[in-house]
Amino acid sequence: MIKAEEKTMRDEMQARFWEEYREYIKATPMTAYERRLLRKWVSECHSVYDDPGSRYLGCSAYPMPFLDVYRMDREFEHEMKGMSPDEKIEYLKKATGWDDPSPGELAMDEAKMNTPKLIEALVRQLERDYFHLREFVMMKGFAEEAMQYVRDLKDEEIPFEW
Repeated sequence: MIKAEEKTMRDEMQARFWEEYREYIKATPMTAYERRLLRKWVSECHSVYDDPGSRYLGCSAYPMPFLDVYRMDREFEHEMKGMSPDEKIEYLKKATGWDDPSPGELAMDEAKMNTPKLIEALVRQLERDYFHLREFVMMKGFAEEAMQYVRDLKDEEIPFEW
């Protein structure tokens, strides 16, 4: 019984997809080859609006219709023709707005990964203390005097300095 219901549901979905396909090809200019690719996609029980995932970018956070993804991939192929693998990677990074982390960001990430949890907790507490002390000084109107005090003593050793 369940198999029959599943088959009926699948048949209904497929019928909707074919209707959608007929409307789509009337409204969307495409080559005969693109129409054949789209027909094959729909015959596999997909909507014309289903995102197949780009060959180069994977699935998008913003789903794109099958034909748009196909055309985008073809454009990438055309633009990257004759490029070395490294050049292709750089081209795709630029095309998608990918930014490699800066050396400073990489160093900070590594430091975070290698910082023992106890030290990390102490640093967070110091950051919170500093924030609240600074806020207090600002609220009391001592900001200018406090900054001058810090400038005057910035090179002085502190009692617990190593």
